[in-house]
Amino acid sequence: MLLSDRRIPKTQEELVKRIDHTVLKPEEGFQAINRAIEETEKYGFRALVIPPWAVKEAAGISRAKIATVISFPLGHDPIDLKKVQVERAVGDGASEVDVVINIMAALSGRLEYINREIVELTSFAHSMGAGIKFILETGSLNAELIASISKMVAEAGGDFVKTSTGFGSRGASIEDILIIRKAVGEKQGIKASGGIRTGLQALLMFAAGADILGASGSIRIMKEYPQALSEFKV
Repeated sequence: MLLSDRRIPKTQEELVKRIDHTVLKPEEGFQAINRAIEETEKYGFRALVIPPWAVKEAAGISRAKIATVISFPLGHDPIDLKKVQVERAVGDGASEVDVVINIMAALSGRLEYINREIVELTSFAHSMGAGIKFILETGSLNAELIASISKMVAEAGGDFVKTSTGFGSRGASIEDILIIRKAVGEKQGIKASGGIRTGLQALLMFAAGADILGASGSIRIMKEYPQALSEFKV
């Protein structure tokens, strides 16, 4: 049984506009980024997510919306250094930044620090006209921390709460999305990312409350999605 069909894309065309096509694994090489640029432009994915070092070159050859990651994948950098990274990324051509919260600080109970990080970075990114997502790495946090930090993002005006880096102990889960949605209400953006590989998984993430997805297997998801819709009679 679907939890809700309110956020579920009803067509393949709607779906691609809600997927951030992602290339972050180092072993894939720049050839994978070049291929993903072509795929993003061909299929119309929402954005192309690539490492910071590749943003300037990709922005120079692509019409696609470029997003990048900041303090990836552990979030250990101090707030001022994260600001430098955001400024460089936007200057190089990124329209959005996906910032990893300081996971160690969160697990140490330093929630005042996490809140300051979220507030300052949201204001800083928005002042440069960039969107900002905060990656929680939900596989490392308990439900209480996921809910508390998600609320911080919503209250600070962050554009999206994002589940995972894809490099942690696990990716996004349905439970993660349900916890975040309950914590932040209906208006806050949520990005499910990490381990989403099939059309069915994508549909279930939307049903649980995700607004957009991050995936490296975007084309497979896109091709399988109509069948998933058909099976669930959405």
